[in-house]
Amino acid sequence: MKVARSPGRDPIELSTSPDRLILTFRLTKSLTLGSQQRANQISSRAAAMLKRGRPLTLVADSDGIVGHFEVDKAEAVRKITARLRTYATTLATAPLHPKIVEEALGITALERSRWTKDGRLPRTGAGSFGLGKRAIFFPLYPIDMVRKLIERPDIIEVWRLSDRQEGRS
Repeated sequence: MKVARSPGRDPIELSTSPDRLILTFRLTKSLTLGSQQRANQISSRAAAMLKRGRPLTLVADSDGIVGHFEVDKAEAVRKITARLRTYATTLATAPLHPKIVEEALGITALERSRWTKDGRLPRTGAGSFGLGKRAIFFPLYPIDMVRKLIERPDIIEVWRLSDRQEGRS
């Protein structure tokens, strides 16, 4: 079996066997940020992309999605691989929803809200959805800041300590 893999943390792997092309999309921590909610969203969208190529089999689990394709569908698999790469690149810079930030950092909604208001947790914009005739807005957060906080949980502990000392916990 031949395997084509890019160097680094590429979540996409294309391998071949005599009768099949096997396309794997891995749910790496760098994509999911440790958030199950984000992993489910990514998995659902990636599965939809793989289904467009009409795989012989499609298996999804907590590690990712694997599609087995007929060898004569090489061009379709190439296009799906390109779409998945674009999607993975987009995910690397896309702002994050508040619930994903809370889950990824292990913080409460109150902590996130407080830290956003006082500037410790910067916003990168706002998202919205309609509720009847009203628009509900929510903050979006920069993924690079969330990654930094995941790598340095001591920062969150310092923030919590500061809040306790100021009587805000």
